[in-house]
Amino acid sequence: MRLHLKTILGLSLTVLIMGCETGYNPSPEEIAAAEARKQADIEYREKVAKIATSLNQDPNSNNAWVVQKNYSNQSGYAIFKGPGAKFYAIDVKRFEEGKPIQQLIESNIAVDGLVYTRKTEFENDWRYEDRSGSFCPSSSSCSTKTDSFGNTYYTWSERVDFVKAVEKIYYVDPKNGIEFTEGTTVSKDLEAVAGALEEENLATVRDSLVSQFGLSETRASELASMASSMKNIADSQGRALTERDLESLQVKAMGATLSDLKKAKANGDTKAIESMTAKAAQMNKISPEQAKRLLKQLGL
Repeated sequence: MRLHLKTILGLSLTVLIMGCETGYNPSPEEIAAAEARKQADIEYREKVAKIATSLNQDPNSNNAWVVQKNYSNQSGYAIFKGPGAKFYAIDVKRFEEGKPIQQLIESNIAVDGLVYTRKTEFENDWRYEDRSGSFCPSSSSCSTKTDSFGNTYYTWSERVDFVKAVEKIYYVDPKNGIEFTEGTTVSKDLEAVAGALEEENLATVRDSLVSQFGLSETRASELASMASSMKNIADSQGRALTERDLESLQVKAMGATLSDLKKAKANGDTKAIESMTAKAAQMNKISPEQAKRLLKQLGL
C-alpha cells in the first residue's frame, strides 16, 4: 500500500508532534517537487526496462536479458543479468539502442564480467526502548502514569546504541575492483515501510521538517521514518494508531508527550516548561530559541 504524500506529511508533522488535533497541508511547491521526483523515477525505470528489451533483440541473446537492479551505488548505472547468467553494469544515460553488448563494452558504456559477491559487514545502529520505574532519571524526560492500584510511576524512552551484522550484496568488477552495490538491509526505522513509502516522499517529508522546524536533515529523516514506520505497522495490524503510539512518537520527537506539555502550561509550571524546551532543543539539536518557537507554533 502506498501512502499519499499528504498522509505522510500529516503523520510526520501532525501525528508525530501534535497527534490528531491539527492538520498540515503541503504547499503546492512541495507537492510539485515530489511529483517531479516521482515522474523522473518512473521515466528512469522505463528506460532501464527498455535497455533489457533492446538487448533481447539480439538473436543470440535467447531473451536472457533481465533487469537485476535499477539503481546502484555507481551513479547512473543499472545492473543486468544477461546470457549465461553473467552480470553487467550499464550506463543508463549513455546507452545506445541497437548496439550489441560487445560494442557497448568497447565504448565503456557497459561493464562486463561482474562477480556476484556477498559480504557480512558490521554497522552502528540504534533504537528507542521504553522504560518505567519509581523514579525519573535526570537525563530523561518522563511521563507520569498511575496503575490500577493507584500507584504512580514514571515512563520514558531511552536510546540504545548497538552494532548489527548486515549482509550486503555487491557486483564486483574484477578488472579494477570497482563495486556496484546491489543494495543493503534498510535501516531499522525503514524496515516496516519498505515497499510502502517511496524514497522521494520521505525526502519531501524531511525537507518539510527542515524548513518548518529548523531541524537538521539527519534528524528530520529520523523523525519522518519513525512516524511512517509507526503508521505502517498499525496499518499492517489492521488498527488505528493508539494513544500509546502517539505518546511514544512525541517523546522520541520532543522528549515529552503533548499531554505533559499542555499540563505544564495549564499549571503555569515555568520550570517544567523550560526543562521540556531544553530537552526538545537537545534532542533535535536546535537552539532553545528555535525550540520555543516550535512549541509556540504548536500552541504551547
